[in-house]
Amino acid sequence: GSILVTRDNKEIARTSDGTFIGEMSFINNSYASATTTTLTPTKLVVWDRPALNKLLSRNPTLSILLKHSISVDLTKKITEQPDPR
Repeated sequence: GSILVTRDNKEIARTSDGTFIGEMSFINNSYASATTTTLTPTKLVVWDRPALNKLLSRNPTLSILLKHSISVDLTKKITEQPDPR
């Protein structure tokens, strides 16, 4: 689905199928700094942070693969942003 990402009631991004939401809070081990609103019917996968961290600590290969997937997603988001000029 399509998701609107806002901070302080201002749109900062829109996402589409297959993207991560909340990845920055996962990487920084912090709270989410943005609000998300679904714009179209959307299927979400929600992970419990302590359970996910436990799983990743037990499976280093999975940890590397997840972090790689997040890195690819972030790179795509950055390169697809419009030029601010």
